[in-house]
Amino acid sequence: MNDHRCVEPFSRKSWPVALSRTFARGYFARPQDLWMLILGGRTDARIAQLRSDFGDRTAFETIYSESDDPWESVSPRFSYQRRKYETVMSLLPTDRRFGRALDLGCGLGTLSCLLAARADSVLGLDVAQTAVDHARKRHAARSNLTFECGDILDLPNRLNGQFDILMIADTLYYLPSTSEVSLDAIADKIADLLVPGGICVLTNHLFALGWDEATRLSRRIHRAFCRSPRFRLISKHWRPFFLTTLLAVSTKPLLA
Repeated sequence: MNDHRCVEPFSRKSWPVALSRTFARGYFARPQDLWMLILGGRTDARIAQLRSDFGDRTAFETIYSESDDPWESVSPRFSYQRRKYETVMSLLPTDRRFGRALDLGCGLGTLSCLLAARADSVLGLDVAQTAVDHARKRHAARSNLTFECGDILDLPNRLNGQFDILMIADTLYYLPSTSEVSLDAIADKIADLLVPGGICVLTNHLFALGWDEATRLSRRIHRAFCRSPRFRLISKHWRPFFLTTLLAVSTKPLLA
C-alpha cells in the first residue's frame, strides 16, 4: 500500500528538539559554508533576472559561461556541498547496487560522480550545454559516467522505464512554473523514467524554521511527490540545511 502520509520535517514545536539532535551529531555547516549559501542566493537572483530578459536556457548558459562554478559548489573554500552530497549518498540502501542511474540537473556532475560508485552506468543531464561541457572535463576519467544536454520538461520518451535510481538535487526550484498542477505533472514524468521499484531521491534546501520562501517551495515540491499515486514514501531526512526524500515507484498497476 502506498504511504502518502508526507509529514512535514519539523513543526514549530518540534524544531528545538531537531536542532539539539543536529548539534549532537555535528551536522552544522561551518561559518564559511553559510557564506556559500549567501553567494548561491546571489546566483539565483542573477538567474531570475536573466530568465525574465532572455528565457530559461539562455539564463543558465550565461551563468555557466560567466563562471565555471556559479554556486561555488566545488570550491575548496567550502565543504557544504560535498558533505551534503556525501550525506545524500549515505541514505541510499546499503545492500543494493544499481544498474542505470540518472542525475537530473547535474550541473558540474559532482553528485553524478559519487553515484557512479554505486551504479553500473550514470547519465547526468543538464539544461545548459556549458555545464555539460564542464562536467565532461571534470569527470573524464569515469568510464561509466556520461553527460548530455537535456530539459526536464522535454525529455525523450526513449528514456522512460530505463533507470533504477534517479537523483534530483536542487533542481526543481528552477522550473518555469511551480504551481501544484506543474509539480504533479513533473512527479508523474519522473515516475515514467524509472523501472518498477526504482528509487527517486529528491533533495532541496530547507531551513528548520521554515519561514522563508525557498523552504516553503521545497516543502511543496516534496509534498507533490509524496502525494503522487505513482510513488510510495521510503523515508525523509533533514540535515542543515536540506531535506532529502526517498521514494520508490509503485510496482502495482494504477487503476483506470
